[in-house]
Amino acid sequence: MPRQPATAASRTSRSRAASDVPVGIDFGGSGIKGAPVDLAEGEFAADRVRIDTPQPSTPDAVAEVFAELLEG
Repeated sequence: MPRQPATAASRTSRSRAASDVPVGIDFGGSGIKGAPVDLAEGEFAADRVRIDTPQPSTPDAVAEVFAELLEG
């Protein structure tokens, strides 16, 4: 899945929306997974998304995947 860089304005609006819902993130060697979590029910609030861990998994590359999962 190709990634498009987000603009500062789009990141800001998504950050506000995403901050209303807790998100669980699992950083693994082969994949990074994330999903919004319903804390009252103790369940995912939507389907989990998995993106391959970038190779090399530099901090900047992993941060891009993290941001993409939060956009979800």
